[in-house]
Amino acid sequence: MAALTFVAVSSAFSSAREGNMIVVTDYGAVASDGVDDGPAVRAALEAARKYDDPVIVFPPGRYLILDHKELDPRALLLVEDYPKITLRGEGAEIAGNGVRALFYFSRCGDVLVDGLTVDWDPLPYTGGVVVASTEAYIDLEISPDHPVLEKPVEVLAAVDPETKVQLRTSRQGYFRLHQKDFKRPAEKIGERTLRIYRSDEPQYLGSLPKGLAMPQVGAYIMAVYHQRGGGAFPSRHCGRVEYKNTSVYAVPGMGFAMRECESGLIENCRVTRKPGTERWMSSTVDSSHFNMVRDSVEMIGCVFEYHGDDGSNIHGMYSMVHAVEGENVVVLRGWGNPFWNHGSENDMGNPNGEFPVGDTLEFSSKEYRHKTGFEAKIIAVETVDTDGFQLKRITLDRPLSSEVGPRTFVTNANEVASFLMRDCVVRGNRGQGTRIKTRNALIENCLFEDIHGNGIWIFCDADYGRESIASSHVVIRDNVFRHAARAVRSDAGRKPPNDPEVHEDIRIENNLIEYCGPTPIKMDSVKGLVITGNTILGSSAEPFLLSGCTQVEINDNDIQVRK
Repeated sequence: MAALTFVAVSSAFSSAREGNMIVVTDYGAVASDGVDDGPAVRAALEAARKYDDPVIVFPPGRYLILDHKELDPRALLLVEDYPKITLRGEGAEIAGNGVRALFYFSRCGDVLVDGLTVDWDPLPYTGGVVVASTEAYIDLEISPDHPVLEKPVEVLAAVDPETKVQLRTSRQGYFRLHQKDFKRPAEKIGERTLRIYRSDEPQYLGSLPKGLAMPQVGAYIMAVYHQRGGGAFPSRHCGRVEYKNTSVYAVPGMGFAMRECESGLIENCRVTRKPGTERWMSSTVDSSHFNMVRDSVEMIGCVFEYHGDDGSNIHGMYSMVHAVEGENVVVLRGWGNPFWNHGSENDMGNPNGEFPVGDTLEFSSKEYRHKTGFEAKIIAVETVDTDGFQLKRITLDRPLSSEVGPRTFVTNANEVASFLMRDCVVRGNRGQGTRIKTRNALIENCLFEDIHGNGIWIFCDADYGRESIASSHVVIRDNVFRHAARAVRSDAGRKPPNDPEVHEDIRIENNLIEYCGPTPIKMDSVKGLVITGNTILGSSAEPFLLSGCTQVEINDNDIQVRK
């Protein structure tokens, strides 16, 4: 496990400029002067269009990119329609501002980001200890290295007083409040004291002991101003996207995100608290997220710590049959907001993905919504405007089966990337270590430690997040799982009971599992499951809990039960 230690690799570039090199300081950027460098960087990006393979260089120092209302709503720095582009940092830190994405790569070919560091100014969160509490507000004495901002707060979450990691739901003192659209700003009532108000109708409120409207005096509380911002490095409709030797210390939203790209690599990157500070968080949600990537995703030698949700999540998306219009023709729709309106019969939205001709669609069976009942290739596609939504009329290469009808779930089997995760660390986060909703995955020699949820969760869900696909050919080997809710878990859907035999060919071998709950491996809905050669310490109940699984082999595991 020595390879898990992050090694900072500084980018070494020649002082002699290549012909395609664009240096941001040549366009007016001045490092570390506290002035907005956004116009200069945007000018450098525009100048780069004259090259087929431009390299944007950030010399050493801190560059501040401020938000302005006239900017593209997607990003502070929009990087769009470059056949190929590289961003290089020479000891540069880019400080974002506001809630838009920092760099948004759209419709590019090959993208490489190497040697950059991202921070946020001001931070999208703050934290401190509760010095007064009522059912309407708390007074929070703000801890060092956190801002005192008179802004509305979206999330309040209790953290461990020593580690500053958010408390699990089972821990005494747990508190979590979501109030996304609450508009009342916090008030500064002392030099380092904020009064933070509570919505009368929050989206979520949980506590232990139960029934607390607000956290109690003495609790350590994280207050998040913006949870789901644009993120540091989102990319969409690009070719191969690579991030190397790049760090994210703070960002509203995700660290690294790819959607509808060809392939991705994240190598020797970090999402973590800024070294030398007393901050409590890095990214406010996932460290990394891969949605509808078509070819492959690789994560090698990365460290993801203290983020607000998952370490990584790799998946496709479910759409739904809106109507059947012929023996081989369907119209597809999607849903509205998957987080606040899930389950509604009338929350129609656009379908997910592009549906290229030649791709294979998998339709769910009538009996089991997460199992494939019919599949066919796309031979024609057109857009259909229906009540303001851009639905897709799909012509298939063969007649529909009786399994397919209105509200049948459908997913694109070509938007399922192979996944490699090797020599990585995921630590101290609120969600899952890694969510697997793909095929042909290998997770090896990684450390999953102090994780609220599962170290690895193999999952698909057609009801809530609408994230596909049923997984197959997944190998989890030579990893260490320490202090997670469970080490490995699989499910098919959030609504019990799980559909049987949804996932196929899952192998869990030669892992060290330490104190990951009374049942560290819980597997539902797997056909072809092998659990072998693992060492499990501290299990106080049955180490394996299986349901809806067939063709199971469990052998040669060393179980050391807690006394």
